[in-house]
Amino acid sequence: DEGEHNFRVRGLGSDATPDGTPDRYTWTIRYAVEVHYAVFPPIFINYSGIQFTLTSNKDEAVFEYSFNGGYFPEYTRLPLGENNLTVTSVLGNNILLARALAEGETSRSVARHLW
Repeated sequence: DEGEHNFRVRGLGSDATPDGTPDRYTWTIRYAVEVHYAVFPPIFINYSGIQFTLTSNKDEAVFEYSFNGGYFPEYTRLPLGENNLTVTSVLGNNILLARALAEGETSRSVARHLW
């Protein structure tokens, strides 16, 4: 589980009396922020506008997206609390990239959709 964890251990004396000062090891588990499509969009789209809904494993995540951004896409940030966006397709290939930001980190992978 995510959060702080503790491990304590103490020895027993030859008379089976427990040590009064057990050793303790503490560590914290944090899951990396992830981004996903809440509903996976269709592969083939034959209309000009499509709505995407994004979700993350972090409740406080903010989402960014890039639509047809090329080799070095620039990302546009959605307002805090927003996870829906609509794009207008162009003739030919389209690509939507999305990522999540939370706890000072950006998702390591992006949600990709090609059509």
